[in-house]
Amino acid sequence: MPNSGEPIQDAINLFAGNQIESAAHAFEGVLAAEPNHAVALHFLGLCKHRQRQQDAALALLLKSIELEPNRAAFHSNLGLFFAELNDLDRALDAYSKALRLDFNSAQTHTNLGNVLQKKGQNGKALESFQTALRINPEFSQAWNNLGSALATEGRTQEAIDAFEKALRLSPSLAEIHLNLGNLYLAEGNPDAALEKFQTAARLRPNYADALLGVARVLKNKDDSAAAVHQLRQVVQRAPSNAKAFLELGNVLRESGQFDEALACFENAAALDPTNLYAQWNACLALPIIYPNADAIQLHRHRWQRGVKKLLSFIEARASAGSRSWFSAPHTNFYLHYQGFNDLAEQRTYAKVISRLASQAYPEWSRPVAARPVAGRRIKVGFISAFFSLHTVFKLFHGWIKHLNPELFETHCFHLGKDFDKASRHVRDHVRDFFSNFRSNDQIIEQIRASELDVLIYPEIGMDPVTQSLAALRLAPVQCMAWGHPVTSGLETIDYFLSSELMEGPDADSHYSEKLIRLPHLSIFYPPPDISIAQKPEGLGEADKSKARFLCLQSLFKLLPQYDDLFPKIAAQAPESEFWFIGLDSRELTELFRTRLAEAFTKHGFDPGRHLRLFPKMKFGPFLGLIREADIILDSVGWSGGNTTLEAIAFDKPIVTLPGELMRSRHTYAILRRMGVEETVATDLEDYVKISARLASDKPWRSQIGAQIHASKDRVYNGYEAVKGLERFLANAMTK
Repeated sequence: MPNSGEPIQDAINLFAGNQIESAAHAFEGVLAAEPNHAVALHFLGLCKHRQRQQDAALALLLKSIELEPNRAAFHSNLGLFFAELNDLDRALDAYSKALRLDFNSAQTHTNLGNVLQKKGQNGKALESFQTALRINPEFSQAWNNLGSALATEGRTQEAIDAFEKALRLSPSLAEIHLNLGNLYLAEGNPDAALEKFQTAARLRPNYADALLGVARVLKNKDDSAAAVHQLRQVVQRAPSNAKAFLELGNVLRESGQFDEALACFENAAALDPTNLYAQWNACLALPIIYPNADAIQLHRHRWQRGVKKLLSFIEARASAGSRSWFSAPHTNFYLHYQGFNDLAEQRTYAKVISRLASQAYPEWSRPVAARPVAGRRIKVGFISAFFSLHTVFKLFHGWIKHLNPELFETHCFHLGKDFDKASRHVRDHVRDFFSNFRSNDQIIEQIRASELDVLIYPEIGMDPVTQSLAALRLAPVQCMAWGHPVTSGLETIDYFLSSELMEGPDADSHYSEKLIRLPHLSIFYPPPDISIAQKPEGLGEADKSKARFLCLQSLFKLLPQYDDLFPKIAAQAPESEFWFIGLDSRELTELFRTRLAEAFTKHGFDPGRHLRLFPKMKFGPFLGLIREADIILDSVGWSGGNTTLEAIAFDKPIVTLPGELMRSRHTYAILRRMGVEETVATDLEDYVKISARLASDKPWRSQIGAQIHASKDRVYNGYEAVKGLERFLANAMTK
């Protein structure tokens, strides 16, 4: 770069040329002659920032502002400094001062919008980007960032238009292609996404985010092996990229390679110590399928240590009013399938969720005063991400549909993306149905505007946003049901709505909430339409000489300590087959198959003769598989609920072993309600004995089926349960 003859300009030229060390020496030379040269102090501070000497950088930047407080660029650069350190509140303050001095800086408005996005204030970020574009309509960075903000709001076409405008202005800017790729992938167009990611990678070779996008497309196309291969290449090229390790860890975990996945999460956490997602996974990630019982204990203890570590991390770093950390990366769903009473763990975990929620929305973390209900209907809200064709809808839409409209005004808040015939069914039976939320702020504002008396969460523990909302106080009375049948641990949830038949005598001690035992099964569940059952593809003709056992439960419910049950049944009923339904992940399904095959081999049986895994299937073939089976085997430790209600529609005998916890007692309660308790086992040995008898004693099997047929109407259309819910709601509002 040519010498200008002016030392300060020469130093600035070196800085602009990214010759940071030489620039720093040059600025120091200027300051040796003139110690209070504000520009030299400021740029030297920027050099120190690039050299990761942050304390020295901040001191120099502040000194330059002290000397010349009316330079807007100084305040704007200070905002960038704080933003890069994730000190978002101080960044906002610096940008605000810069804009008071120079409101017409499109760059500063854009930088301000970036920080507002990080804080979760997407609406305000949109305003900043739009202001920047009014000042400079040709500013491609502002168009690009506007596209990101619009995508966050769910305004997909507007976001695409903004990205396309940015591309027309800067067609060689790889970040814009990347953002379009991410949007296309989120909208279910992986082919268009792949083209954009590949273009971004061509424009910027070794662009890690673009290469990660290619890997996400491969994973979306169920090619986990190719995704892992792609991600391994990324971490080799960019060994300091925390995001790459996170992506690789996620794919490895879903492929059953948990030890390596955990190492990736720990690498990501070390590389980016302020990244909540990395810390969350390093502390709380769990296997989906366990190889043996010892592994359960090992990872449970690691999780127990990790949740305390994560709480300390959040308390040390999250700032009051920051909304970027409101919704956790994921729930602790898989902890609950380890087979233990999780009350203590849930209470500790709830502190993590509550701390994030209260820091994001302190105004909604305090108790809400109840309004008098005399002379008016009680306003009841139901909130879920699963008001679509999902188990949660099947179990609990009867509450929504059948609450007495003369006594209750019902509102629904659908947080999920899916909107189908089930969603329409709910919408048609409530006063207000809200969906297509663009932000957490909008959800909260809508709930509060509805002025509910009671807010009911059909499940807490399956959806991260729902879980985080439950940690706020959005209604005077807040309840959860057993869509995910584990206590929340949250102080903001007052009642757990359960079933009198599913709970044991000491069940109150399993919940942080006050336990409410609603009548019978607690739900209004209509009989399933079995006419849509279809024979699954590839099933073949039934061998009448064999007893066909079917387990309907997800494979992660089947713990390794119970694998021996199946070959033990085969020992007493040699002419038998055991059917299971695989997971979405072929690798995890194969991991389960291998584990169970080892159990059969250990007992001297050929697993190829007795064991069969079907791919995950649609509802018609799923019902068809039930119809083709002879006997249903309930999972031990976590019982079938919805699946059992579907199975008895075909009059199928079901063997179950109830435990202490409600999650192990669904099928038991259903059989008890019908008065068909002959297939309820008292222990593992009895479970094997009953199963083997059903296989070999066909008349007894038929008798059990006939009893189910005669009494199954008692488990469907539970009007008594709805009346019990109405009594509870009325009583809750008078306390």
